Amino acid sequence: MNNVRMGLAALSFALALGASASAQFAPTPQPRSAPNGPLITLYSQDHYNGPSLKLTGPTPNLGAKGFPYPAASFIVNRGRWLLCNAKNFAGTCITAGVGMYPTDFANGFAQTIASLRPVD
Repeated sequence: MNNVRMGLAALSFALALGASASAQFAPTPQPRSAPNGPLITLYSQDHYNGPSLKLTGPTPNLGAKGFPYPAASFIVNRGRWLLCNAKNFAGTCITAGVGMYPTDFANGFAQTIASLRPVD
């Protein structure tokens, strides 16, 4: 009977040791970094389809970004953006906040965007 008790005690000890050892080496979850800063996504087709371009800062000449299409629709993912129909933030400009903007927004304004920048 003592051998059985000693065997059970040894087994319990081994299990406890194994559990504590695995707890020591368990991976620590990494905190997710919160998205920050402005973000806008331009799409070459209506309804947020086709090739897209994500921007996070001032773009005085959209054509220089290598996006060979006029924007047909866009999504303001974060922040507020000033969108202008001439280079260097000139011409007619509108401000758009977080939301989805299809082709028919503001009489097709998306198709005329030439420069854009985040606004405070």
